[in-house]
Amino acid sequence: MSSGAIQTSASISRVRVLGDVSQGNSLGLDADIIAPNGSISSIFSTGPIGTSRRVNISAGELIGQIRTADDGQAISASTPARAVDANISAGTGYNTTTNVAAQQRYGKIQLLESSGNVSGNISMQSLGSHAATIDGDRGGILVRGRIVGNITIKENSYQADIVASSIGTSDHLPAPRATAERVE
Repeated sequence: MSSGAIQTSASISRVRVLGDVSQGNSLGLDADIIAPNGSISSIFSTGPIGTSRRVNISAGELIGQIRTADDGQAISASTPARAVDANISAGTGYNTTTNVAAQQRYGKIQLLESSGNVSGNISMQSLGSHAATIDGDRGGILVRGRIVGNITIKENSYQADIVASSIGTSDHLPAPRATAERVE
């Protein structure tokens, strides 16, 4: 997919970028994905996310999952590395509602899973889910490579892990910072 944007004033159900990795034609996702008043249920790519620039992925409510893997497969040691280069934020509309049930939905990232490095800043109200995620019981930020950037969890982490080969800095990013204002 070439650079550009997928944007709606409501919700986005699924964005799937599929290519045959064995044939070398999995070009990946190079578009901003923005749902300022809704949710993004799923972003899935058999190639990298943010191929020529750092993309922006943002939802007013929740982000169900962002994954880079082979179609229909779990990430394993044999999965080729597919990086995510994105600033990701969930809950940008968190302060716009007084409905308690809606506030529990707002701002969650349930699963970010990558077979490569993840670069960029990640911000959310909460990480994981009270219930099973879209992909079973896995929740959190699961990265086979490095995480380079800031991770901000403004409220809670529910049944979620943050796993990476390392969390560190690089020459072009400020030192990463993981913050949790309230973790239960």
